[in-house]
Amino acid sequence: MTNTQNNNMPYIIIILLLIVIAVLAFFLGKASSGNLWGWVSTQPTTSLEVTVIDDKRCTDCGTQEIITQLSGLPFLANTKIDVQDFSDSWSEQILKDAGITRLPAIIFSSNAISDLSFTQYLSPTQDGKFQLQVGASFDPYATRSERGFLVMKEWELETVTQSLYFSGNQDAEILWVEYSDLGCGACKQFHSSGISEAALKAYPDTLSKAMVWFLSVGGPTSLDAMHAIECMAEQNGSLHGQAWNNFYKAGSYSKSELEDFAKENGVNVDTYNECIAGSEIKAKVENNKNLGISVFGITGTPGNILINKNTGEYISAGWDIESNVAKLLTQ
Repeated sequence: MTNTQNNNMPYIIIILLLIVIAVLAFFLGKASSGNLWGWVSTQPTTSLEVTVIDDKRCTDCGTQEIITQLSGLPFLANTKIDVQDFSDSWSEQILKDAGITRLPAIIFSSNAISDLSFTQYLSPTQDGKFQLQVGASFDPYATRSERGFLVMKEWELETVTQSLYFSGNQDAEILWVEYSDLGCGACKQFHSSGISEAALKAYPDTLSKAMVWFLSVGGPTSLDAMHAIECMAEQNGSLHGQAWNNFYKAGSYSKSELEDFAKENGVNVDTYNECIAGSEIKAKVENNKNLGISVFGITGTPGNILINKNTGEYISAGWDIESNVAKLLTQ
């Protein structure tokens, strides 16, 4: 080895060391930012923010329970949860920016959290944040009364109820409209539960009920039976609920069974058969279903709507009829 080569050796070693240091620094920087080899870190960031937007008018949103559960999650232990009400104008702006129309809204500033099983419940919003899916259903933009109930217009009430057959006190303050399907197993469970009878017994003077056909899971046979029962009611409205309950309990509704029931209850069979064959009854049943969708947002059965006909206020009651009747009654 020449003297010149020996003199250059230290410089070569220094250059190699600098290259190694630069490479290590590059990869360490990538790892610390969570982007090594393109991976995204699942560790919580110090800038994670959680915003909860509630509405004080929603009495059954369960927002506080959700906040309590979030506060107990280890990866959110040091995260501040900012709770706001829809009544604040800037809260409304947050919802508009995020494209959120239902409350409660739980908004995360990032989905970079340590629990990957939790991130599956975070959906991106249109402003780059993430919304926790909690089954939010409260519409803060809908018209509501001072008591916080949804309110329907007078013409909507008249349109929805004009072709229905209500049982009980015709002057009752609360109207109960049940959307149901003869082929719906959950509907049969509801009818077998005794909830309907108990509610009507508890409020004999203030609650009146009507059944509305809403084909959701049943097939053509169910629909034909619903048309047939509606045709019976065209002649005798009181038969509507009676036939409904009879064929729910029977669990079968052949053409001959329906016709026998009609005969036994004084229905003119010729008129009945003309009604079934015609298009008017089919249009009526379909129109009632479409009104349930457009006015109340009915999507499946059983769908129970309670309406205060004096105020226009209404509640989607689920299976909890009695307590929701009590809420709607005016003092």
